[in-house]
Amino acid sequence: MTKRISNQFLCSSLMLPEHRDALERRRREQREKEETRRPCFDEQQLALWDRLLTAALRQEKELLVRYAGEHGVHSLRGIVYRYVPPRREIFIRVAGATKKVPLDNIIGIIAPE
Repeated sequence: MTKRISNQFLCSSLMLPEHRDALERRRREQREKEETRRPCFDEQQLALWDRLLTAALRQEKELLVRYAGEHGVHSLRGIVYRYVPPRREIFIRVAGATKKVPLDNIIGIIAPE
C-alpha cells in the first residue's frame, strides 16, 4: 500500500476526535506489544547464556539480565544466587533485595567486566 492509502484516516476531516484518539491508542499499544515480545534465539545464544548463568552461580559473579516484563523491558544487575530448573526461574540479588526472573522472559544476559 502507498503511504497515502495507509494514512487516509489520519487526514480525514470527517473523523471524530474520539475515533482519532482511539486509533492512536491502538497503534501505541501495538508498538508496546511488539517491543516486549521475546525474539527467537538460536541454540548457540541459549548455550552461551547457560554457560554464563552456570559460571555466575559457581563463582558468585555479577550479571546484567534484560527481560520483558508487564510494563516493557527491564534490566537487572546483580548476583545470581539461585536457579530453579523445573519452574524455569532465576533469582538475582540486587542491592539487598531479591528479584525473580522467569527464563522465558529473558532477552539478554551479559557478564559485565
